[in-house]
Amino acid sequence: MASIIWNRDPQEAINNPYEYNAQKQFYREAITLTDKIADKLLNNKKFHLNDKTLEKAIWMLQTDTLFAFRDAVLLLEQKKHRIVGRLFRDILECIHLIEYLSSGTEKAKNDLNLWFNDFLVMHSEYRNFIKKRDGENVAKLKRDLHRTFSKFTHRSYKILLYGYALGKDDVIFYDEKWTLPQSVSMYYAFLGHFGQFILENLKNYGIISKAEIQIMWEESMETEQIPRGYLSKEDKEFLGIDNE
Repeated sequence: MASIIWNRDPQEAINNPYEYNAQKQFYREAITLTDKIADKLLNNKKFHLNDKTLEKAIWMLQTDTLFAFRDAVLLLEQKKHRIVGRLFRDILECIHLIEYLSSGTEKAKNDLNLWFNDFLVMHSEYRNFIKKRDGENVAKLKRDLHRTFSKFTHRSYKILLYGYALGKDDVIFYDEKWTLPQSVSMYYAFLGHFGQFILENLKNYGIISKAEIQIMWEESMETEQIPRGYLSKEDKEFLGIDNE
């Protein structure tokens, strides 16, 4: 059964930051899973330099996204959460670009040609596509999600505060010599969700089938989930866990 990190609420992770064994389980599972997927992506399909197909674009973007996620897992295991935060929007934009380029619209086909000629396809193109396909409310949700993780890239005030401890008289201290467990725990929770985003994208687009992805997931997850160790009564009630 997979680590709790794969589906953990970030706020709950801040409230209960000391689930170190669950984080270690997530690390083991994520590295095993990405190794399996990388082997399939890199060794079962070959593309040439001058190929300009949708399949090649998806393959390149999915490979880049997978290794960005893997790098984030390795960095977070070293408590380097600030670098991890900068990868969130990159991963999200790659996933959205794959979905947009795969839509089959004339606009997407033209933008694919532009992409191969080193022009940027802006995230607004994806949002406009989502608005036409799924409606304004869904497009707004996608926009808000993108804005949220843009704060990690552009280093908003609140995001920067996750790297500071609060001391006496409300003096803040940069975590140069220690790392705040609350911040690391929150980043782990976000990373678990991004892993799920990547898996869903791999299932829906590209060269690996849904069945293959599911098998790799099942083979990578450990059979026993590390039990929760640091939950208050209120948090147990919130998560629907029985109090003994």
